[in-house]
Amino acid sequence: MPDIKVRVVNPKVWMLTPVEVGKIQLATCAYFAGLSHGKTTAGFDGGNFYVGCPDDLAKNFDKEEVGTYGHAEALVGKLLSMKPYPHDSIAEHSALSFLIRCSRIGSHEIVRHRHTDQDQFDVVDSDLENVAYTQQSTRYVEECKFKGESIVEIVAPPDMRDDIGEYQFSIDENYEVSWDDEVPNWLIDVVENLARYKKYQADGIKRESRRYFLQHLTVVYLGFTASFREVRQMIKLRAYPPAAPEMQELFINVRRMMEQISPVLVEGI
Repeated sequence: MPDIKVRVVNPKVWMLTPVEVGKIQLATCAYFAGLSHGKTTAGFDGGNFYVGCPDDLAKNFDKEEVGTYGHAEALVGKLLSMKPYPHDSIAEHSALSFLIRCSRIGSHEIVRHRHTDQDQFDVVDSDLENVAYTQQSTRYVEECKFKGESIVEIVAPPDMRDDIGEYQFSIDENYEVSWDDEVPNWLIDVVENLARYKKYQADGIKRESRRYFLQHLTVVYLGFTASFREVRQMIKLRAYPPAAPEMQELFINVRRMMEQISPVLVEGI
């Protein structure tokens, strides 16, 4: 059998929605906030459209006045910071898409945010939001193909982050594992498990059954789309203790990405 290269990686998140599109969505939130209070005079009739936002708002995000409230950022920031309860339903007029590389444990935690009340303890309304998910399937995706130079990605557990890097292994015709370089003991266990996974394939066990033997630290790619409001809630729950370290690492970076759109989206959380 060919050698197998194991790449030990950190969890990572990418924001697929361009920052400028996020800014236009923030302006749209402000536009609708003004509209709800009769403060917005700009209309859609005869105007140009860009991602559903009036052309003047889209082109002048930091300059356009929305009624008497001032700039779009200032208006949205005011609504999100209202006391004792934020008027943050206006932040639902948005959708950001993210791609996450994480462990199977991490993916189990993230998809719990399917329907979430904005505040679990002081609920003002009972509206539930949706988060759309698409996750790499272990039923249809072969975790280790062993064709040519096979690379398998593994998420380093929180206490093993010093072991990030690439390691070379060999698996013989009897599915026994060997290696030349010094490798972490825990990683040997992972590769031996992958060897068994391949042996089950040779024994004719279907992938949908073999996947039950995969370890939790096998990398999974997960995409999700959510509104500003729901992303804020996910940050509140996952970017700080007592959230799991993997969740904190991912959603601290999500917070930074939201801040690139506008600091008002993460101010105070």
